[in-house]
Amino acid sequence: EAAPSLALPWVAKLRYGLLAGESALILAAHYIFGVELPVPWLILPVVVAALGNPLLKRFTGAFSDRHVLGILLTLDTLCLTALLSLTGGPANPFTLLYLVQITLSAVILSKEWTWAIGGLSVAGFAFLFPVHVRVAVFESHHTSEGFSVHLAGMWIAFAAASLVITMFIGKVSEALRRREQEALSLRDQAARDERLASIVTLSAGAAHELGSPLGTIAVVSKDLEL
Repeated sequence: EAAPSLALPWVAKLRYGLLAGESALILAAHYIFGVELPVPWLILPVVVAALGNPLLKRFTGAFSDRHVLGILLTLDTLCLTALLSLTGGPANPFTLLYLVQITLSAVILSKEWTWAIGGLSVAGFAFLFPVHVRVAVFESHHTSEGFSVHLAGMWIAFAAASLVITMFIGKVSEALRRREQEALSLRDQAARDERLASIVTLSAGAAHELGSPLGTIAVVSKDLEL
């Protein structure tokens, strides 16, 4: 249960780092390497993703850290889809960045959130096929117009990798959380047993101390009766 709270600051830093890297990559590709990109349109999803941290921090008290992280990763998946759609679609090799959100959700969120983000990523990748801006440099390996079977295979491989990551890491993380919870329960039980033993020891000592004067009173009472 503490994993989302511990991970939230690190995920916020990671998001800023990824956004800075994406921005630098877009600017370098367009202005240094001469790749034709719709830079003004690309600014919008980057800004929306960057505003995610300060906006959701304001609602941290209203939502649990788990939901805050889930919403952040969902927002990142949608913004990544928009960026890829404007920069070549499925031909863009950076489609593998979808796996970042899936992996993070599998490690620190519940399996429901992991399946939701994994499904959204696969759907976002499929959305890139019909809706995208063509970038010639990413399609130079094609021998004809349109997309080759190779790119369809990339999507199938991505879907398979997403499924494996979702199931494997999700199961492992769930097992680790369950074992941690069991360890905490055992520690609490040991602490309760220790406190109970202390109470029993104190009770025995009190009974002994109380028994001595009572025994003396009983002997004196019998002597007086005689």
